[in-house]
Amino acid sequence: MRLLFPTDFSEHARMSLDYAIHLSTLLKAELHIIHVYQDIRPSRSLTSLKDILEEDAKRDMQTLLKSLPDDIVSSLFIKTMVTVGDVVDTVNAYARKFEIELIMVGTKGTSNAKAVLFGSVTAKLISNTTFPVLAIPLNASKTLEAGQLLLADDNKSIHESDGIKLIKKMSSALDKKINLLHVKSKTDDLGADEDMEMVQILGQDFGELIVIDGADESMEIRKYVENHDVALLIMIKRQHSLFDKIFFKSHVKEELGQTNTPILIISE
Repeated sequence: MRLLFPTDFSEHARMSLDYAIHLSTLLKAELHIIHVYQDIRPSRSLTSLKDILEEDAKRDMQTLLKSLPDDIVSSLFIKTMVTVGDVVDTVNAYARKFEIELIMVGTKGTSNAKAVLFGSVTAKLISNTTFPVLAIPLNASKTLEAGQLLLADDNKSIHESDGIKLIKKMSSALDKKINLLHVKSKTDDLGADEDMEMVQILGQDFGELIVIDGADESMEIRKYVENHDVALLIMIKRQHSLFDKIFFKSHVKEELGQTNTPILIISE
């Protein structure tokens, strides 16, 4: 199993790396760390700028590796790369080449999820990749073992995608079932005893079906996450979905970025 962590060498990225290392250890996975710097077209007076940026990036990567505890370096297979290009295109190409199963990115954590949680590069990456993406807030806990794995289910048809296979692997590695949370509106025809397709797909990894009433999905999910011990929130990315409603609609005022809960986004 291979996990990918893009970094910009910022202080926050370093903190998020601790979480990524912890998860890699739990999953007994290879950890790939990549830094992508921008190709700035030099003027005549800056002909060696690209070389300077590359040297700086390689030096920063070595400094990062030296900052890791010896037991981490010895226990994990860590592969690094420094390269130039468009961040999203390069990360996607790397993930395809090395058969990455999960991309992990640090987020700043704020009440304004639209502006920061999915800011610039992270938003572009989530919108333009089919790989599962784990968004790690600044103050995320490393105790994945302690809380729920919670999948916000929209009761729409889904097949067993790479994302579903990933969360089932996580469930097995953590010896923890995946709970489903469904927000039921007045127009929702889901019955409490209905055998949902997602339950069947999860199979032995399914834990509990939680159905709550509410017209505002984002509000109800945020409230549930705040009031329960949720270690990881899982959401399915698809067009015109619950995910879109929560993170990309400007009229949504209550957003999940107010929590410090990591969010795993998987494609349908």
